[in-house]
Amino acid sequence: MRQFCFLFAAVFVYTIFSTGFAKKEEIVAAHLQKVLRASREVRQVERWLEEKNAFLARDLNRRKKEIEELKKRQETLHPESEAFEKLEWEIRKKALEMKNLVQYRVSKVREKYRQRMKEAVERAKKRLYQYLKKRGYEILLDLDQPGVFYCHRRRDITQELVKALQ
Repeated sequence: MRQFCFLFAAVFVYTIFSTGFAKKEEIVAAHLQKVLRASREVRQVERWLEEKNAFLARDLNRRKKEIEELKKRQETLHPESEAFEKLEWEIRKKALEMKNLVQYRVSKVREKYRQRMKEAVERAKKRLYQYLKKRGYEILLDLDQPGVFYCHRRRDITQELVKALQ
């Protein structure tokens, strides 16, 4: 009987370690776009962009008001007067400056946004890899990419990953 118990225990231990019960080995899937958009890093870049856009909008509104004030002053003048012509040129100049400045600033913000977003996604991916490794997942399929025809909801860990990266 002892030999049987010893043999049974040895087979049981061998089975546990050889079949992977001691380690979680799974193929899982997630909507990676949703996970990355919800990550702390990406949300931080989105907030930065919102702040920049708000600043640009305030500056644009200030410049529009300046142009409107010039137009109001111009309305009080005779259309053939020299002062009217000077204000007309001043209005055109300010409008062109505003247009060029907005285009320049928007292009710079876009450039910085792309750079910051690329870096943020890389940082979020590193944290995602660490989390997956820690949890013992072997393969993560992206449900947003072609090639995954079906995934049982038990294997979809999108919400788990969203919570982990926040």
